Amino acid sequence: MNIWTLPTQAHRDLWWLLTCPNIIENSGASGIDTPEKSSWLEDAWNWIQRDAQCPANLTQWVQHPHRQKKLGLYAEDLLHYYLQWGSPWHVRWHDVQIQEERRSIGAIDFILEHNNLVEHWEMTVKFYLQHKPTGEWTDWVGADQRDSLYKKWYHFHTKQLPLGRHPATISQLIQANLPTPQQSRIWHCGMLFTEWNQPCVLPKPSAYGTVNTKQPLGYWIRRRDFIQQFFSPKHRWVIRQHPQWLSPIETADAQSTVEIMDTPSPRGFWMLAKMIAHNDGWREEQRWVLVDDDWGQNLNA
Repeated sequence: MNIWTLPTQAHRDLWWLLTCPNIIENSGASGIDTPEKSSWLEDAWNWIQRDAQCPANLTQWVQHPHRQKKLGLYAEDLLHYYLQWGSPWHVRWHDVQIQEERRSIGAIDFILEHNNLVEHWEMTVKFYLQHKPTGEWTDWVGADQRDSLYKKWYHFHTKQLPLGRHPATISQLIQANLPTPQQSRIWHCGMLFTEWNQPCVLPKPSAYGTVNTKQPLGYWIRRRDFIQQFFSPKHRWVIRQHPQWLSPIETADAQSTVEIMDTPSPRGFWMLAKMIAHNDGWREEQRWVLVDDDWGQNLNA
């Protein structure tokens, strides 16, 4: 099961989605935990190898101009492709807006059916930086500083999951001659990043679950430290342009630290791949986030 044998970035992104460990485990009935995902992988790998023989199918599936520009929508379309064509689940609904009194109150990601079991799934891919080594969920935040691990899981449990049993949802399901889901669950994965010179203190267990200790950790670093620590020309990087943040990459060219520093970051950060020489090019070794020097100053203010 070697991701590098897959022929397209889209197939590698899909395989990364299926194999990347969850951020949150032991989340009870609301979670699709890593062991459950792992039980699918042998069949999924056999399927994705066959599917990759016709790579245009997946490539065309995800080429929606307004969706592929957003990481969450791109990842959702990748998962939809697997659920539709490679999994035992039957996709009954996907990305359906729920209306109450002519007003949208949210969207259902998936209604799935398998062996007379009907489920509502919400999916997300998230990347969080450890702002402070406190063990608090609120101190793991998005690079754009607008989201946090706590905010996301609070939103899941108070808004997104209850939408599956909301009267307006049930009404629309009845109108569509579809069954009511027996449970609502979260399909998720992503990465956590700890500051390069600080200890990693994973969030404490909570009612939402525990953080997976096998979560792949990356590092984040401020620009002033980045140039000092990696000034040597031996260090090579690739800027991972949003939303292409999922699977590792191979490339024929990579930039030096100085070249990265000379590239403005309009959003105040760059997602970086730290590269190692491979054959005649470069292969991603590790994931970093480069942030502006004032990153996080207004958090927890």
